[in-house]
Amino acid sequence: MTRLTVHTVGVRTVQTTGAQLIAQARPGDRVTILVPAGLGRDGIEWRERTGRVMIKSPGHLALDLGGQHGTPGVATADNVVRLRQRTV
Repeated sequence: MTRLTVHTVGVRTVQTTGAQLIAQARPGDRVTILVPAGLGRDGIEWRERTGRVMIKSPGHLALDLGGQHGTPGVATADNVVRLRQRTV
């Protein structure tokens, strides 16, 4: 499944695939992913969650979604929505 996603570079917005976003991400960047939020009348409902990239591996990113103990999350090409790179 190839889905176009939104990538923000400064003030520009570029549409790319999830695999391209994962390849561009670095530790410290903020990534938004889709996570299941429950079952509705029309099937699974999805919710966006944003976290910081902690570890980058081939094909996926380990995220810190926040919280007192750092809730973990995994970004893959199928569930990544948005990437915001930190400024250098």
